[in-house]
Amino acid sequence: MKSLTGAPFFETLIISHVEGEPGLTRRLREMGFHTGCEVRVLGQAPFNGPLVVQLHDSVLALRQAEAECLLIK
Repeated sequence: MKSLTGAPFFETLIISHVEGEPGLTRRLREMGFHTGCEVRVLGQAPFNGPLVVQLHDSVLALRQAEAECLLIK
């Protein structure tokens, strides 16, 4: 499966699974990233920086390690 780090910009994507360290996955779920949620990658900071992600009506910045935990369809 592909993680959110390799996702194309501005496409609506569906989260298929949240995996990784228990503390990190718990934090992502508390932020609203669940299986079946729709997300869009809006951009990325330079030099392999954080991803800017839209989740529902919120715009969030995710570190690369966090984005790698979100697997998409």
